[in-house]
Amino acid sequence: MCLPGQSPPAPATAAEAAAMARAALGWLAAADPASWTTAEQAGCLRALEQAASVYTAARSRVLAAFHSQGGYEDDGHGSARTWLKWQCDTRSHVMSGTRRRRIG
Repeated sequence: MCLPGQSPPAPATAAEAAAMARAALGWLAAADPASWTTAEQAGCLRALEQAASVYTAARSRVLAAFHSQGGYEDDGHGSARTWLKWQCDTRSHVMSGTRRRRIG
């Protein structure tokens, strides 16, 4: 547990970092922001917007590496897009909005 003003320990692996991100977002999704002060709400909104930017950068880097190494071929797919749709059960309307730029 962190004391106020202290940063949480850094994750040691990509899986640990992803689990921490899911846990933090899960906490926020289950929280009751109506019980927070407006300053807390505003701070959370700012932090979420910043996190969204970092998420986009991280996802782009991981996806580019996955694509360049042909990680999707291990499961018999012809592209990272089809692998993501299969593996993550993403919907094509969601993918079309995020996959307009061709990788590689």
